[in-house]
Amino acid sequence: MGIRNVFVIILLFSTIVPSALFGAWAYRDGVSSEFEEVSDRHLLIAKNLGSALNRYSRDIEALMDSVGTALSKWGSYPRVNNALSALNVDIVGIIDLDTRAVKASISRDQVSIADASRHILSPEVFGLMDKPTRQIAFTTVMASPSSEDENVIYAYKAMDNLLLFARVNTGYFVELGNEISFGVKGHAAIVDQAGNVLAHPLKGWTKQRKNISAVSSVQRMMGGETGVEVFYSPALKGDMIAGFTSVPRTGWGVMIPQPVEELYDKVAENNSGIMLALLASASIICVSMLVVMKVFGQPISTFTKQLRQNAKTGKLSPISLPEKRFVLTEFKEFGNAYNALIHTVESAHTEIHELAFTDSVTKLPNRAQFQKKVEEVLNSPAECSKGGSLLFVDIDDFKMVNDLFGHELGDHVLKLISQKLVSSVDPAQSAGIAGLDANTRNACVSRIGGDEFAIFLPGVVDERDLSDFLGKLVDDIFQLNNELMIEVNCSASIGAARFPMDGTDVTSLMRSADIAMYRAKSSGKNQSVIFSSKLGTMTENEICADFSNAIREGQLVLEYQPKVCTRRQAVAGAEALVRWNHPKLGRLSPGVWMSAIASKQQAIDLGEWVIEQAMRDLSIWNKRKSGLKMAINVSPIQLRNSDIVEHLKEALDRYGIDPEMFELEITEDALFEHSDSAQSLLNEISQLGIKISIDDFGTGYSNLSRLTGLPIDFIKIDQSLTRKALVDKKVESVMEATITLAKNLDCFVVAEGVETLEIAEFATAKGANLLQGFLFSKALPSEDFLNWIDEAGCDQLVRYSRRMDRDAA
Repeated sequence: MGIRNVFVIILLFSTIVPSALFGAWAYRDGVSSEFEEVSDRHLLIAKNLGSALNRYSRDIEALMDSVGTALSKWGSYPRVNNALSALNVDIVGIIDLDTRAVKASISRDQVSIADASRHILSPEVFGLMDKPTRQIAFTTVMASPSSEDENVIYAYKAMDNLLLFARVNTGYFVELGNEISFGVKGHAAIVDQAGNVLAHPLKGWTKQRKNISAVSSVQRMMGGETGVEVFYSPALKGDMIAGFTSVPRTGWGVMIPQPVEELYDKVAENNSGIMLALLASASIICVSMLVVMKVFGQPISTFTKQLRQNAKTGKLSPISLPEKRFVLTEFKEFGNAYNALIHTVESAHTEIHELAFTDSVTKLPNRAQFQKKVEEVLNSPAECSKGGSLLFVDIDDFKMVNDLFGHELGDHVLKLISQKLVSSVDPAQSAGIAGLDANTRNACVSRIGGDEFAIFLPGVVDERDLSDFLGKLVDDIFQLNNELMIEVNCSASIGAARFPMDGTDVTSLMRSADIAMYRAKSSGKNQSVIFSSKLGTMTENEICADFSNAIREGQLVLEYQPKVCTRRQAVAGAEALVRWNHPKLGRLSPGVWMSAIASKQQAIDLGEWVIEQAMRDLSIWNKRKSGLKMAINVSPIQLRNSDIVEHLKEALDRYGIDPEMFELEITEDALFEHSDSAQSLLNEISQLGIKISIDDFGTGYSNLSRLTGLPIDFIKIDQSLTRKALVDKKVESVMEATITLAKNLDCFVVAEGVETLEIAEFATAKGANLLQGFLFSKALPSEDFLNWIDEAGCDQLVRYSRRMDRDAA
């Protein structure tokens, strides 16, 4: 939409629409006010006419009472003619109800008493005066007996055994109605108690005594109501508004109607001046808007044309405004500012491009630039034919560096590693590695994630050359620890994939390198692995996704490895170990997938599942064999989740487990990684009665001063110490010291990795309380474990028991 169209729309909505809305509002408000005013005025007129007719009826009644009294006493009433004429009364008389004869009467001039008597005594008239009372009453209107052009009504009331009557000419009603006239067709209408017309502007209606009781307002008058109503008039064939009222005692009704159309015409006439003023104002505004449109629209059109030209040519050109025409200062300033902006944008274009494809911390190419570089090589037949390698470098435990020492030191570590990676592909640095001298010239190093780097080595395919390069790179990164001097070791796990054998596009190569990197990390970190089909087909993220399904779909199982008591030479309990029956890859041990989920939600979900399953199995054990203890492993991430305490408590209650028979095994490193929060959590668990064990003791970095403040019940000596202590005196000394430490801390000692009778005998002699290892049994499913106990264990358990008995003897 162009600027001119916008101005036209603005003009429309700012002038015509408001003017139309205001005109409509003014007309509507005028109509409302006019209706309100007319309603009040017509109702007031109707009430005034009603009051006049009420007085008229009372005057007639007074005249009748006066004349009737005189006639009953003296038979005559002299000098009453003027009073009769003033009230349009033709005759007043008395009728004997017993004889139904006119006893006495008096009339005004030119009225025949004989004719009047015959008329009133006629059945059609006298029948209307049935059952008279002392209250005055009136008949409906009827034709006058003396003139076809006149109408009369009879007033009557009872007086002792006489009927007092008066014939009233309706001329007064007609005169009263004719006095009311307004507008073009506004008038007054008077009807009797039956809805017959007594007075109306249409003389034919009056003469014929037209019955208009079908009109709703007439019906309401006949019912004694007073009000205002809009109704359809059959006479005018249109709607009318009328104020109406009824006359007390008489039943007469007074209506002051006026055609509704006249009200609308009056409002329209009154608003014509307003509409002319609005049109004049709109015209002035339109002219002003046209001027504004010219002043604003021309520079904006110039800007638009120039910008469109810039977009078409792909070049930024300055804007020039006409100097001869009037141009607002703001537009001039805008043009100058735009031209200055063009200069700034052009000078900053290179920097912006660099920021879009460069990591802000290390200044290395980011993932997008790295993928673009690799795609260029893969899409070049000449380069692709030489092959190459893609390396995926993941910094081990980098999150711990950020958590313990802050992001500032973390960024410093990233910069040092990036420098080391860049120098590793420098031809001068790689000159000692066969096959890399000429190829690393076009290498690319990139930071593709928080703690992830990628290296692209075109032309490097030979496995030996690549292995030498990876080994040197791992060592170079590890050497950074000498410079950093921090408690956390800086190392890297590196995976490598070669093309075209491991992938022919960026996505497949990075996936293969990711799989190899994960294998390096799960194998102990600080090493490198070159991808091969033997490594499997799953990346770390894919393992996590599959593991979530494994929990939901029941692919996980618990197996139990026995623990043998050295004092009783009998099974004391077992450690629960998780196994994953993958639907495609078969049975997977924790060494394959545990490191992938260790720091993720899946580890928490797994811990909750293990607690539930282990306690369910233990409850089954208790029904068959009492006294067996259960131990499960707890991951570091679970120690940061306080929900574990409530979960343990609920499971203990649900399965009726004695807390003393349940044990949590926590690795040495996990225990001291978050020592403050871990100590608080372990205290809560210990208060439940659950036992705490330090697993793999001797492989981590225990803080012995912290150890004394923790609620530890068991210390498990790692299998590497157990096996070496038999042949290495130094390791034997370490093991002895560990057992002594445990005894002094009132802890029981569990020796892991017991695979021979010699190791079992040696660990027992050194003071171990429990033994665990393949000598006795591998991990077994729950039912097989119970059957193994029922069969008195294996031969090795029997041999161990006999040897201990022999040594004791």
